[in-house]
Amino acid sequence: MQAPSDPSPSLDRVTQGRILRLWFPLALSWLCMAIELPFITAVMGRMANAEVQLAAVGTIAFPLALLIEGPVVMLLSASTALCKDRATFRRVRRYAWVMGVGLSGLHALVCLPWIYEPLVGQVIGAPANILRAGHPALWALVPWTAAIAYRRFHQGILIRAERGKHVTQGTLFRLLGDALVLACGYAFDWPGALTAGLALSAGVLFEAAFIGWVVRPSVAELEAKEPHPDAPDPVPHWRAFGRFYVPLAITPILGFLTMPIGASAMTRMNFELESMAVWQALHGLVFVPRSLALAYNEVVIRLSEVPGSMVPLLRFTRGLALGNTGLLALFALTPLGTWVFTDLFGLSPVLAVLGAGGLLISLPQPGLMASQSFHMAWLVGHGRTAVITQSMGLYLVLTGLFLVGAYRWGQQPGILYMSGAFSVAGAIQVCFLAWRSLPLRKLHTVQVPPTASRPPVVPGANAAPVRRS
Repeated sequence: MQAPSDPSPSLDRVTQGRILRLWFPLALSWLCMAIELPFITAVMGRMANAEVQLAAVGTIAFPLALLIEGPVVMLLSASTALCKDRATFRRVRRYAWVMGVGLSGLHALVCLPWIYEPLVGQVIGAPANILRAGHPALWALVPWTAAIAYRRFHQGILIRAERGKHVTQGTLFRLLGDALVLACGYAFDWPGALTAGLALSAGVLFEAAFIGWVVRPSVAELEAKEPHPDAPDPVPHWRAFGRFYVPLAITPILGFLTMPIGASAMTRMNFELESMAVWQALHGLVFVPRSLALAYNEVVIRLSEVPGSMVPLLRFTRGLALGNTGLLALFALTPLGTWVFTDLFGLSPVLAVLGAGGLLISLPQPGLMASQSFHMAWLVGHGRTAVITQSMGLYLVLTGLFLVGAYRWGQQPGILYMSGAFSVAGAIQVCFLAWRSLPLRKLHTVQVPPTASRPPVVPGANAAPVRRS
């Protein structure tokens, strides 16, 4: 299925300033979200029985909640790409509600003792004390997926209306909700895992309520906009929406698999304890510049509809890639990296040196993420979502092959091979995405005169001669 162009798209120019104004608040939002889990972890570490409570959240409640929530993550991209008038808004909203409520219902089923105990005790193999501590935390996270589905759907509408500052404001409300619950849990000596689950749910509920309030003018504009008579509905039924969205829903789930694959590989290589000890700190540090690029995906989806937008978007992508790489280089190529590992994360000098080596090998990853967001956005905007899932499958296979080779022939610490696997597989994934998005980008290379109007691109009518996925 193809996400059609708006029959009467905005004909104003896409400038670097316009891109920056839309991207910057979204990047701030990602940075704020990046500090949420460290913030919750820091409070839990000061509560009773911290080791067991942290393990219950980190190995049971949060991973299971992430796995169940995975299919709604890409509602942000879907909403940004598809909600262009009253009909598409109402239909995608219905799909979002069904997914959010349905998956929260599935979450509640998993919490039932006759499902939870065999799953966590036998399949995951958690000790009894961690199993007991994780159960109330998982119950506390039941509303999490529905709230995220509601929030991400409406955030896409805000981005489409180029009102990105409200997304940042919503993230601040999320942190406020976290802080209020954490303060109560700490003051009244609640169990740490339960406190964390309640904080995460309260945070997304606070954020969803704020987003639902500020999005009303944009919703009113969509409700007042009649569908163009010459543009068929891009999501007329569940089957059409499924062809568009199922590949997007699968992609983050595949992405989640990279972490356990890498962790499992590190435990089988040299210096496994040292690698595992430094991995969380290394991953958190690399994620900061990568998060700035994650915010760029919806920006490109929104602005790629404007005729002649490809060249300025590509120029901004290159600047973002260089800036992100330069930011990580400040840590990877200077003593600042070792200082962060020793003074900020509290690691020993030996582990700090190992972490600095991982940083150096991870140096390409933030720039690759900027390119990945750029190419993925073109594919989503033209309905070629299956290509995105194919690219993630390619990434997983390449990562696995790299780590298998490192296990058989490598002599260095496992974390260095893991960092290298992510960098090499990421580079090949970006090349694949660039190849598959090239025909789409060629259509937008030439600037359309201001008096012209780009015809709608819909399935079976005026369709561009691009490769089908």
